[in-house]
Amino acid sequence: MVGAGLLGCSSQPPAPSRWQQVDRFVCQLQNLDPARVPNTDLLITDPTQDGRTPLSASEMARLKSKSPLLLGYLSLGEAENYRPYWQKGWRPGRPAWLGPSNPEWGGNYKVHYWDPAWHRLVNQNADEIIAQGFDGLFLDVVDAWEFWEARRPQAKKEMIHLVGLLAEHTRRQKPDFGIFLNGGDGLLQDQRLLECITGVVKEEMFFGLGGDGQASPPEFTRDCQARLKPAVQAGKLVLSIDYTNDPGQKRQARENARKAGYLEFIGARNLDRIPADP
Repeated sequence: MVGAGLLGCSSQPPAPSRWQQVDRFVCQLQNLDPARVPNTDLLITDPTQDGRTPLSASEMARLKSKSPLLLGYLSLGEAENYRPYWQKGWRPGRPAWLGPSNPEWGGNYKVHYWDPAWHRLVNQNADEIIAQGFDGLFLDVVDAWEFWEARRPQAKKEMIHLVGLLAEHTRRQKPDFGIFLNGGDGLLQDQRLLECITGVVKEEMFFGLGGDGQASPPEFTRDCQARLKPAVQAGKLVLSIDYTNDPGQKRQARENARKAGYLEFIGARNLDRIPADP
């Protein structure tokens, strides 16, 4: 059951001076070579090299020399069978919180993210990411509530609740720890959630929704920007990632983002490299 209040929001969000100084960011979630990461203010990456092997202390030190702020990937809405926590013999329904497989992403499974056992596993993963030296979390699949909502009307509130619990848990250890939602714009109308997070990431807002180099439909862009408006007004970091190789589209995406109060990154489709002109 979700309590009346959103746990986690009693903890103060990160001080603006630490995060609001970010002027540029890059994102690479796969095949990371720390030696090839460009200098930037904020790097979003996976805390492992292959899903299982954590980045070493020397690799983390190299990344820190390139970027003062590091966000580590963590999925809230799906379990991944290539992660260290995965146990042999797990299948949907065993453990009880493990749901059906995601046919669009091999090795990923929907989860009952409202289950306390999943909360404990999420906290354990967050603890490991903090111990590695990351400054915040890049929380993926926070839109999982849309999958469950038809059969579980409280699903949206339960995702908001989980984000709050995680914010509270991590900030007991690091008060300025960053909490970023990937594609969490559907949750931003909740004021308590907004107070908990540091920022939000949105992909394909301007280019790439129908494929690299394709302009995203205007109605999609308008809807995204309307949902992101509370975050901009609250002074949160809004990070936009688009996918195009066209120089004119890159300029347009950056200009659109600037006007809207976002930071822009033109990424590679699989986020497995950083383009030469980030």
